[in-house]
Amino acid sequence: MTAVGYPDITEISQNRKYRIEARSPDNGTINQRDGSPADTTTFGYTYGSEQRGFRYQLIDQQNSTVLWERWQEVREDSPRELCVSNKGWAVIRLHGYASAALIVVSREGHEAVPVAIGRHHNQPTSKARTFITDEHVSDTSAGLSWTRGAVRYFFGWDNRPYFCYVTGWGRRIVLDLENGRVVNESKPDPDLARACIATEHRMVNAYLSQVAEEYEDYDGNELFGSKETRQPFWERWPYLAGHIGLTIRNAYEDALPYLRKLEQRSLQQGYTRCNALPNRHDVFIYWVRPLLSLAMRHLGQTPKGYACCGFFRDDYSNKILLHIPDCVRYRDGKIESVRARMSSRQVLDLLGAPDYLRSYSDSRGGSYVRGEHWHYYTGTAGNLSELRITWKAGSDGSKMARLEIHRMHREDVHRRIYQAMQM
Repeated sequence: MTAVGYPDITEISQNRKYRIEARSPDNGTINQRDGSPADTTTFGYTYGSEQRGFRYQLIDQQNSTVLWERWQEVREDSPRELCVSNKGWAVIRLHGYASAALIVVSREGHEAVPVAIGRHHNQPTSKARTFITDEHVSDTSAGLSWTRGAVRYFFGWDNRPYFCYVTGWGRRIVLDLENGRVVNESKPDPDLARACIATEHRMVNAYLSQVAEEYEDYDGNELFGSKETRQPFWERWPYLAGHIGLTIRNAYEDALPYLRKLEQRSLQQGYTRCNALPNRHDVFIYWVRPLLSLAMRHLGQTPKGYACCGFFRDDYSNKILLHIPDCVRYRDGKIESVRARMSSRQVLDLLGAPDYLRSYSDSRGGSYVRGEHWHYYTGTAGNLSELRITWKAGSDGSKMARLEIHRMHREDVHRRIYQAMQM
């Protein structure tokens, strides 16, 4: 099991009226429930992970009144996310190993709609009335993984308050707050679905507009940026990938100007071993560019050709970049020039970096050798396709195992959204 950190969380409603807080004595910010000082010998206090004993409070910011207070129960998991509406409805998202959970609390402090989320073989660890299962939920040593690329929001429909959690793979979990129930997904109300889409439309344009404006002056590169001034971009804009995903699924064409601004910025994010280049190269991703490239093409426009990823190798702690074209103009016209005899280096010189890549492994003599799939998009809207290159496992990109072009249908595009979020 991997230890997980649970810092204190604060969230404020959009109208600034309500503030919800989750604080733990293990973080040294509050006393224990019985009023005694924090126990400095606990695992959470000593190591800054697996914190327990959280106190939740909803506060009216106009008069600093605590409207309700609840404490983490003995068998209850710790929180990872808080949401609060303009009307004082609160949603607490709990992390978990057997199951995750959403707990809804009204402005008056009444708990409603306890929901657990997991895989089919999991069992809910909370007192949930509803257990939602999905095979996209992943079991990891650090607990269940299911929130990457997610977006959440409150909205009103038919004079009632609702909460919606949209997963990175596009599933809407809609909660009817007043009636304390999860909306039946097998019999969706078309008017309710339209209310969700309209809310997401307004939300996407507002969010992308703000990010596009702030993005221009931001230097938060994880690998090669200024370490003195950077702020992790996943903290500054934690829901950007999810909003681009909504733009693709719901085809919001009026978001294209914001996408155009965002594609010009290059923020490096993470890295992993590249299995299609010699000399032990690593590959890093330019944050959200794989999604931006897919979004613009799906909405009918060709991207300018900026690289979605880059390659480097470590030489005694110095990162040496592999020089490839940072921007390839008119790339679609060069796709047909790719030949099966080319090496990965030759493909990079011709087309630049792939829009999407993923590794694979082959079993040989009791051991595994790794190769890589590279994907290049071509065309737009109804004519969107992709060039797929499979580099032979163990060849370090010297030999192609497969070269083919595939038409990308709507379901292929939607499936790729979540795949790109996981790069």
